Amino acid sequence: MRSKAVALAGLVSIVILLLGIRAFLDPLAASASFGLPMHTDPETASARIYGARNALLGAVALVFAMRGMLQPL
Repeated sequence: MRSKAVALAGLVSIVILLLGIRAFLDPLAASASFGLPMHTDPETASARIYGARNALLGAVALVFAMRGMLQPL
């Protein structure tokens, strides 16, 4: 059961990491997929912040999952 939980945590953290990278690198497309299309660079600041935060959280969760540390997750 523990290995299934670690695998699921790893998969979810990879998805969060990829969503964060996408939002950071292409905030216009990410904001449109959220249902809130933005058109100018200053408008995308919140999408970039969201992307950076999710990329960091996904990376940290992935490290925890790879080490089998379920308690912090």
